Amino acid sequence: RTETTGHVGSMSFGSSKKTVTRITEYVWTFTGKYELIAFRGVGAQAADQVLIKSREYSREIITGSKSNPRFDSRSYPPSEVDISWLLSHLSADRSAKFEINREVDTCRTPRRNKDVTDALAQLSKLAGWSSAVQQFFRSSLFPVAELGLSDKEKRLDLAGINTDGVFVPVVPLFIEESDAEPGSLTFKPADVTQFLEESHRSLVHKITAVAGTLPTGASIVTGAEAQVCICLCHLSDVASALGEGLDYVEHMLRQQLYAAVGKQITSDDFAAFNRFHNRKLFRDDMQPLPFCFAVRRSPRHSPEGTLA
Repeated sequence: RTETTGHVGSMSFGSSKKTVTRITEYVWTFTGKYELIAFRGVGAQAADQVLIKSREYSREIITGSKSNPRFDSRSYPPSEVDISWLLSHLSADRSAKFEINREVDTCRTPRRNKDVTDALAQLSKLAGWSSAVQQFFRSSLFPVAELGLSDKEKRLDLAGINTDGVFVPVVPLFIEESDAEPGSLTFKPADVTQFLEESHRSLVHKITAVAGTLPTGASIVTGAEAQVCICLCHLSDVASALGEGLDYVEHMLRQQLYAAVGKQITSDDFAAFNRFHNRKLFRDDMQPLPFCFAVRRSPRHSPEGTLA
């Protein structure tokens, strides 16, 4: 607003100008819903489905443009993974019942056998599904929580949604024979239970700590989303730790074999072995000659290839 005042003799006069700026703001309501469901078969009947997690969320987004900051409507394709193999290895009391069949010819080492190969394949699929679901939350859902916020508005600290400090109960450990049960070099069930309890305790502690820093109610990112992401990330960590642990055992056995033999046997060593024994089987004038000839159009041309 601008005011101007003037005087002429004993008379005074003035003028005033006022500038009004109109700002149009557009309010968009972002709503969504996700579900985490375990189902039997194709899940056609309600009795075949178990709802693990479901939540609806909404948020108002204020923009200065009439264009939609997101999209009018969008439906994401479901992300599925088959867990039949995992459930088939649970007993009635929900304890694991997995063993390696050492009687079959395909069983070579604790790592190289059909049972472990199947287990790693299933866990790899489960870890891939876990990563896909986390990608939905972190790339498609979480960015909406800060969409349209000004620099002065408080932003969410989403960096804490991770598994730092969560104990992974899959560790390649060895015990002295004197500490093992008679006839067994595996850990006692009580020891395994302590590992699982510590994993559960640290997981709950992490989820509780992160959820305390996030809003509640119908917000887009709450403790519920943190719980899902942390659990899925922990699932990937367990699958990765199992593969790394088995590879470590395989590496240890390989190093022991190298130490027993004295060196690492390669194809060149087998070739030298055969040449040495061929010299014992044949006379010098009957020794096999190397079968390798250059293929060329004439003696003046470079070889086009070899015949061996």
